[in-house]
Amino acid sequence: MRLLIKLESLKDCAYDIAYYPKMQGFVYSLLRGTDYANLHDSKAYKFFSFSNIFPAKDFKSGDERQFLISSPDEKLIETFKNKLASLEKVSIGEMLFKIKEIAALNPKIASSCTLKTGTPIVIRIPKENYAKYGISPPSSNPLTAATYLYQYGIMKTKSIHVRLPSKIFEEAQRIVDEGLFSSLNEFVKESVRKGVEEYGK
Repeated sequence: MRLLIKLESLKDCAYDIAYYPKMQGFVYSLLRGTDYANLHDSKAYKFFSFSNIFPAKDFKSGDERQFLISSPDEKLIETFKNKLASLEKVSIGEMLFKIKEIAALNPKIASSCTLKTGTPIVIRIPKENYAKYGISPPSSNPLTAATYLYQYGIMKTKSIHVRLPSKIFEEAQRIVDEGLFSSLNEFVKESVRKGVEEYGK
């Protein structure tokens, strides 16, 4: 399911390309006092995502913008919807909006389609379906993505196992060896925490 949130700007403002951690802080702040209050600090996958505010350009008072929140968890979507409906204004960094509309969407996917994403997709395939999808059974001592990231101190658990094709694994190894991913991981977490705290003031 998805929520489409339509916003109206309450002031002239430049589009802040560095606002994303503040957006994360705002989104997670919506979960305070709900059954999902500890979701941010969970080490498991969060199973929801949200878009940038779009269209991405400077705006004047009265201009309309939108963003999406998506999740397969209908209760989580309903939680977001109820919290958003209780707000008169939304402040994200220097940007100030009022909420014009919150629409629940349930997009239908045809039997064949192409998905493009800039973020991870979690797909679970039971072992009994490996042959159906042409997946080779694991070797006796497979190196999974989780094991690799755990060894480099990026993940604190080995409980999630995602097998990487060799080309993707080599690229992941290059990124990790350069230190970008490991340093960014903590940086992003800290940015989101600060965003949540800042929004709560």
